[in-house]
Amino acid sequence: MRDVHWIRPGIELDWHGEPAVITRVGALVTVSSLDGSSASQVPAVDVAIALRGDSAPADLPLLHDIEGRLSESAATRLREDSELLHIMLTGRRSSQPDTDRPPSDLDPARAPLGERRRRLAVLLAQQPRTKGKRKGFTVTVDSEMRRLQRIMKRWEEDQNLLDRRYLRPHTGRTDDAVLDALLNFLNDHALKSTKTDLALVRAFQIYCAGQLPTLELPSVTTLRRRVKELRRGWSHLRASAKNRISELNVPESSGMARLATRPGELVLFDTTKANVWVQDPRTGKKLRLDVTLAIDLATRCIVGIAITHSTTQFAIGLCLADVLRPKTAALASEWAKTAGEAPQQVFVGKPSAFISFYSAAFHPEGVVVDNGKPYVSSYVTAQMARLGIHYEPQRSYSPTDKSQVERVFRTVKDMFESLMPGFTGGSVDEKGQDPQNEQLITPATFEKRLRQCIDLYNHRTHQGLVLPDDPFKPVSPYIMYGILAQRVGAIIDIDYQHDWVRFLPSETVKISPSRVRVRRLNYKSPALRSLQGDPVVMKTRKLRVFYDPFDLRTVWCFDADGSLHPLRWQYLTEDTPRFGEFHTSHVVDQFADKQLSNKDAERILVNIFRGVYDQAEALGALGHEDLTDDLLRARAAALTQSAPALASEGLPALETSLPSVQPPPDRGRNGNKSPEPTLDLSATGEEAPHKTEEPSVSPRPRRALPAYGGMHR
Repeated sequence: MRDVHWIRPGIELDWHGEPAVITRVGALVTVSSLDGSSASQVPAVDVAIALRGDSAPADLPLLHDIEGRLSESAATRLREDSELLHIMLTGRRSSQPDTDRPPSDLDPARAPLGERRRRLAVLLAQQPRTKGKRKGFTVTVDSEMRRLQRIMKRWEEDQNLLDRRYLRPHTGRTDDAVLDALLNFLNDHALKSTKTDLALVRAFQIYCAGQLPTLELPSVTTLRRRVKELRRGWSHLRASAKNRISELNVPESSGMARLATRPGELVLFDTTKANVWVQDPRTGKKLRLDVTLAIDLATRCIVGIAITHSTTQFAIGLCLADVLRPKTAALASEWAKTAGEAPQQVFVGKPSAFISFYSAAFHPEGVVVDNGKPYVSSYVTAQMARLGIHYEPQRSYSPTDKSQVERVFRTVKDMFESLMPGFTGGSVDEKGQDPQNEQLITPATFEKRLRQCIDLYNHRTHQGLVLPDDPFKPVSPYIMYGILAQRVGAIIDIDYQHDWVRFLPSETVKISPSRVRVRRLNYKSPALRSLQGDPVVMKTRKLRVFYDPFDLRTVWCFDADGSLHPLRWQYLTEDTPRFGEFHTSHVVDQFADKQLSNKDAERILVNIFRGVYDQAEALGALGHEDLTDDLLRARAAALTQSAPALASEGLPALETSLPSVQPPPDRGRNGNKSPEPTLDLSATGEEAPHKTEEPSVSPRPRRALPAYGGMHR
């Protein structure tokens, strides 16, 4: 027997660091010192553990799926030998049911193995061979006996009837020194640009000629074969350069996974680019937003979300503010189906009574984020330290450190974003034809849809999320949250109800007693007058205001004592819907043709003080809707003014009637602007002088174009 040993008297072993010998074996094994001075009885299992070694025997990996790699003749011989072995051992064919009684001379209960083998050899000798050199002829009984004996011997030794040539490991003819040098060379080139197998072989030959001149290399064909084998076997040597770099960036795995046992113990943050094109309704610009998610590791619940135009320093703060902010029924109804279906609110001290996850304030004890510039903010980390939140920065561009978040991003892409217009796919290979030219949604609609989908995600059953006490019953993240929170029986929460505001983005603005201007909007509060005397404001002469980019109805500020002061938008009412930086109702766009530009307003203002519109009829016509439309469309059509009349009399004389509108003359080739059209009113009093005809201006003669060859001289 191989790879086994006996536990019997006389076997020496290392017992607790001292040499010893087994003197008696039974339920308790007697272990004595070599000189017999001391002896002790120990359980047999302890002796077995002490005698087992650390060196592993050679495995048999070639036996996996070996039947599929057999040749046709080898597979046929294996079936025939297996059938004969089955008859020798059971007396029946493998196709016969177990209820069939075998013949008496082949029955293992009536005849020994030798007699059964002899009887089977007699039966086989009576049948002519169907293949081989003796095809069509019968053989002797002794020849069939030797065949059956060989089958039984192979079965008793190896417990299989395979051709032993298939069990031999494949040995290549390439020296181990060449393979080691080739593997080291490929590892050094894994981070470089992708090359073909032939280019790698040539580079390896050049490397060996300079660094390993004594190494004998095989042929180019053999080296190419070895390169293919190595690249096929090692994952960091194949695929694209980007995937190879990512593979080498994976840290060494640990046998003990990091687990969280209670909600809020560890929260993972990460940011990804949205796979959906959106359109800014104000400017018409098409863009892809950045989505930051916060995942509770214990429950896999999405506990926070932040959507930004680009990943700036306030991305994690905005997401953390969303985690800490109690999502009341009124707040949750802003993205719920209807206001009546908003989740009910319960006391956070009784987690077993929660109906919707959005009803709970959530205080994470630890967060894991990428250690990149978008997340490095001294203010954010200081606020985390004040609240007792442990901050754990991780390596940038390392998805394996937060695989749970990356999996959630994949679910968001496949289940939610793929149903939105403007879906661009997760890679260049998945991108369709011009997804940004579809009927795109606005950023505000995208934020609302994503919050609705996150609510669905938290209450949807996850196949990979199980409770250790009941591992075969899948649960949803919200159910896992309720179970774990009930077991803990307590939730750590922040003392100050508005502490989440400190993590919102902020800006410093000039303060006045009546208002402050934030994000191009005016906000008012009676507290602004007293805040002018705040020590921090008096020192900087500016006020720091915190705001939510997707809800600008109210902004907040803190005084030097830390008290919160809400600032309301000056047009805020009880019915004002939620709006953000990317919001517009398109009401003003309906009157875009009536809007007066600053340039046109300045031109009309100059003409007013020049007295162009002093005539009563002109003043009346100026207020007429038709004339106002003409003035507003000054670029398309304008009124003309008599230049000689202005030169002779200083101010133009007004006429009792208005002339027709003439289009402006064309610009010259040299790009000079034509004179601005003005209003031709020639009467200024009771007597109107005779009109003077404006001399016709002949067009400037065009310069002949040079020949094609002269264009480059």
